[in-house]
Amino acid sequence: MIVGASKSSWPDLAPGKAVSVVLNPEGETAVGALAFGFDGEPANLRGPELARGMGHALEVAIDEAGTVTERHCERPCEL
Repeated sequence: MIVGASKSSWPDLAPGKAVSVVLNPEGETAVGALAFGFDGEPANLRGPELARGMGHALEVAIDEAGTVTERHCERPCEL
């Protein structure tokens, strides 16, 4: 799994494991993006547009079938 412009990555995540990274929104239109592999196949998620200059929390879950769900909020917030 690879996230963010700084390319934070984890080579392997076990089911139910959680990781976190601080993302600094950059670019003309800041978006959350996630690249990952599932069942040997590459996959990715282009997340929501993010307001520049604001901190954000982004939660991504991938279920056993490979379905991706995403939630996000402007910080301070709780997911």
